[in-house]
Amino acid sequence: MRREVLLSLWLPFFLTEALAGTLKFVLEPEDTIVPKGGNVFLNCAARGDGQAKISWKKDRTLLTFDSDGHR
Repeated sequence: MRREVLLSLWLPFFLTEALAGTLKFVLEPEDTIVPKGGNVFLNCAARGDGQAKISWKKDRTLLTFDSDGHR
């Protein structure tokens, strides 16, 4: 019997290393449900003066990614 478990994933996202008030999100990630052990793709983008560094955290722990964006 095959069983599938769905995982509801909510990751807060933050703009860091930005000048206060100059960057705005133009694409925010959406709530996502994936099968347990499955992959999830979260997209976001920011625009404004300066360069944004977007960080992701799960359970208050900073997530790290390799150079092509995979964890």
